[in-house]
Amino acid sequence: MSFNVTVQVSLDSCLKQFVNPEPVKNVQCPLCDHNKAPCSTFLKSLRIGKAPRCLVIHLKRTQWLPGAPHKLHMLVSFNDTLDLKPYMYSHVMRHALAPLPVEGCNLSYSLSAVLEHVGGAHSGHYITYRKTKQSHWVYTSDTSVFPVQRDTVMSSEAYMLFYEMIK
Repeated sequence: MSFNVTVQVSLDSCLKQFVNPEPVKNVQCPLCDHNKAPCSTFLKSLRIGKAPRCLVIHLKRTQWLPGAPHKLHMLVSFNDTLDLKPYMYSHVMRHALAPLPVEGCNLSYSLSAVLEHVGGAHSGHYITYRKTKQSHWVYTSDTSVFPVQRDTVMSSEAYMLFYEMIK
Protein backbone atom coordinates (compact mmCIF):
# COMPACT_ATOMS: atom_id res chain seq x y z
CA MET A 1 0.00 0.00 0.00
CA SER A 2 1.16 3.46 -0.74
CA PHE A 3 0.03 6.76 0.82
CA ASN A 4 0.74 10.42 0.09
CA VAL A 5 1.97 12.30 3.17
CA THR A 6 1.24 16.03 2.92
CA VAL A 7 0.23 16.85 6.51
CA GLN A 8 1.03 15.42 9.93
CA VAL A 9 -1.12 12.31 10.19
CA SER A 10 -1.32 8.88 11.73
CA LEU A 11 -1.01 5.59 9.90
CA ASP A 12 -4.52 4.80 11.08
CA SER A 13 -5.90 7.95 9.39
CA CYS A 14 -4.07 7.01 6.16
CA LEU A 15 -5.64 3.52 6.23
CA LYS A 16 -9.09 4.98 6.93
CA GLN A 17 -8.68 7.36 4.00
CA PHE A 18 -7.60 4.42 1.81
CA VAL A 19 -10.86 2.50 2.48
CA ASN A 20 -13.19 5.51 2.71
CA PRO A 21 -15.90 5.33 0.03
CA GLU A 22 -15.66 8.05 -2.59
CA PRO A 23 -18.23 9.08 -5.20
CA VAL A 24 -17.63 8.36 -8.86
CA LYS A 25 -19.82 10.72 -10.88
CA ASN A 26 -21.21 10.54 -14.39
CA VAL A 27 -21.04 6.76 -14.72
CA GLN A 28 -22.70 5.61 -17.91
CA CYS A 29 -24.12 2.11 -17.76
CA PRO A 30 -23.27 0.22 -20.97
CA LEU A 31 -26.62 -1.63 -20.77
CA CYS A 32 -28.76 1.52 -20.36
CA ASP A 33 -30.35 3.55 -23.09
CA HIS A 34 -28.37 6.78 -22.79
CA ASN A 35 -31.18 8.72 -24.45
CA LYS A 36 -33.52 7.83 -21.57
CA ALA A 37 -31.27 7.14 -18.56
CA PRO A 38 -29.10 9.90 -17.10
CA CYS A 39 -25.60 9.28 -15.87
CA SER A 40 -25.37 7.92 -12.34
CA THR A 41 -23.17 8.47 -9.31
CA PHE A 42 -21.72 5.42 -7.58
CA LEU A 43 -19.60 4.89 -4.49
CA LYS A 44 -16.20 3.27 -4.89
CA SER A 45 -14.39 1.74 -1.92
CA LEU A 46 -11.04 -0.02 -1.82
CA ARG A 47 -10.43 -2.84 0.66
CA ILE A 48 -7.72 -5.40 1.30
CA GLY A 49 -8.82 -8.74 -0.11
CA LYS A 50 -6.24 -11.11 1.35
CA ALA A 51 -4.08 -10.53 4.41
CA PRO A 52 -0.37 -10.96 3.65
CA ARG A 53 2.11 -12.53 6.07
CA CYS A 54 4.30 -9.44 5.66
CA LEU A 55 2.60 -6.09 5.10
CA VAL A 56 4.71 -3.31 3.59
CA ILE A 57 3.36 0.23 3.75
CA HIS A 58 4.96 2.95 1.62
CA LEU A 59 4.59 6.54 2.79
CA LYS A 60 5.18 8.83 -0.19
CA ARG A 61 7.38 11.70 0.91
CA THR A 62 8.05 13.41 -2.41
CA GLN A 63 5.86 16.20 -3.70
CA TRP A 64 6.30 17.57 -7.20
CA LEU A 65 6.03 21.32 -7.24
CA PRO A 66 6.62 23.43 -10.35
CA GLY A 67 10.09 22.60 -11.60
CA ALA A 68 11.37 20.24 -8.92
CA PRO A 69 10.59 17.55 -6.37
CA HIS A 70 10.46 18.45 -2.68
CA LYS A 71 10.82 16.06 0.25
CA LEU A 72 8.05 16.14 2.84
CA HIS A 73 9.26 15.92 6.43
CA MET A 74 5.87 15.53 8.16
CA LEU A 75 5.64 13.09 11.04
CA VAL A 76 3.43 10.05 10.50
CA SER A 77 2.62 8.40 13.79
CA PHE A 78 2.43 4.61 13.79
CA ASN A 79 2.10 1.88 16.40
CA ASP A 80 3.98 -1.30 17.30
CA THR A 81 0.90 -3.30 16.37
CA LEU A 82 -1.68 -3.00 13.63
CA ASP A 83 -5.12 -4.59 13.37
CA LEU A 84 -6.07 -5.03 9.72
CA LYS A 85 -9.67 -6.17 10.34
CA PRO A 86 -11.31 -2.74 9.75
CA TYR A 87 -9.64 -2.52 6.33
CA MET A 88 -10.43 -5.99 5.00
CA TYR A 89 -12.97 -6.91 2.33
CA SER A 90 -15.74 -9.25 3.35
CA HIS A 91 -18.32 -10.75 0.98
CA VAL A 92 -20.98 -9.48 3.41
CA MET A 93 -19.80 -5.91 2.65
CA ARG A 94 -21.06 -6.04 -0.93
CA HIS A 95 -24.33 -4.51 0.21
CA ALA A 96 -23.09 -2.36 3.09
CA LEU A 97 -21.12 0.87 3.18
CA ALA A 98 -19.90 0.53 6.77
CA PRO A 99 -16.92 -1.69 7.59
CA LEU A 100 -17.95 -5.08 8.90
CA PRO A 101 -15.81 -7.34 11.08
CA VAL A 102 -13.91 -10.18 9.46
CA GLU A 103 -14.46 -13.20 11.68
CA GLY A 104 -12.39 -16.29 12.19
CA CYS A 105 -8.91 -15.10 11.27
CA ASN A 106 -6.05 -13.34 12.98
CA LEU A 107 -5.32 -10.02 11.34
CA SER A 108 -2.97 -8.60 13.95
CA TYR A 109 0.47 -7.42 12.88
CA SER A 110 3.64 -6.48 14.71
CA LEU A 111 6.02 -3.79 13.48
CA SER A 112 9.29 -5.46 12.46
CA ALA A 113 11.20 -2.76 10.56
CA VAL A 114 11.15 0.90 9.57
CA LEU A 115 12.97 2.30 6.56
CA GLU A 116 13.87 5.99 6.71
CA HIS A 117 15.37 8.27 4.05
CA VAL A 118 17.80 10.80 5.50
CA GLY A 119 18.45 13.76 3.20
CA GLY A 120 16.55 15.75 0.63
CA ALA A 121 14.64 15.06 -2.56
CA HIS A 122 17.79 15.01 -4.73
CA SER A 123 20.14 13.02 -2.52
CA GLY A 124 20.32 11.17 0.72
CA HIS A 125 20.77 7.81 2.37
CA TYR A 126 18.45 5.03 3.50
CA ILE A 127 18.71 3.62 7.00
CA THR A 128 16.75 0.84 8.64
CA TYR A 129 15.53 0.23 12.14
CA ARG A 130 14.99 -3.50 12.69
CA LYS A 131 13.47 -5.35 15.62
CA THR A 132 15.53 -8.32 16.77
CA LYS A 133 14.12 -11.69 17.89
CA GLN A 134 14.57 -10.45 21.45
CA SER A 135 12.33 -7.44 20.62
CA HIS A 136 15.17 -4.90 20.80
CA TRP A 137 15.55 -2.27 18.10
CA VAL A 138 18.78 -1.83 16.10
CA TYR A 139 19.86 0.88 13.67
CA THR A 140 21.44 -0.44 10.46
CA SER A 141 23.21 1.57 7.77
CA ASP A 142 25.77 0.07 5.40
CA THR A 143 28.39 -1.28 7.84
CA SER A 144 26.97 0.27 11.04
CA VAL A 145 24.71 -1.66 13.39
CA PHE A 146 23.97 -0.47 16.91
CA PRO A 147 21.09 -0.59 19.40
CA VAL A 148 18.55 2.24 19.59
CA GLN A 149 15.62 3.05 21.83
CA ARG A 150 12.06 2.35 20.70
CA ASP A 151 11.29 6.10 20.92
CA THR A 152 13.92 6.78 18.25
CA VAL A 153 12.19 4.35 15.90
CA MET A 154 8.69 5.65 16.59
CA SER A 155 9.74 9.29 15.99
CA SER A 156 11.56 8.60 12.72
CA GLU A 157 10.40 10.03 9.39
CA ALA A 158 9.28 6.62 8.17
CA TYR A 159 9.40 6.00 4.44
CA MET A 160 8.37 2.36 4.61
CA LEU A 161 6.86 0.33 7.45
CA PHE A 162 7.17 -3.44 7.62
CA TYR A 163 4.62 -5.38 9.67
CA GLU A 164 4.63 -9.16 10.18
CA MET A 165 1.48 -11.13 10.95
CA ILE A 166 1.31 -12.28 14.57
CA LYS A 167 0.87 -16.04 14.65
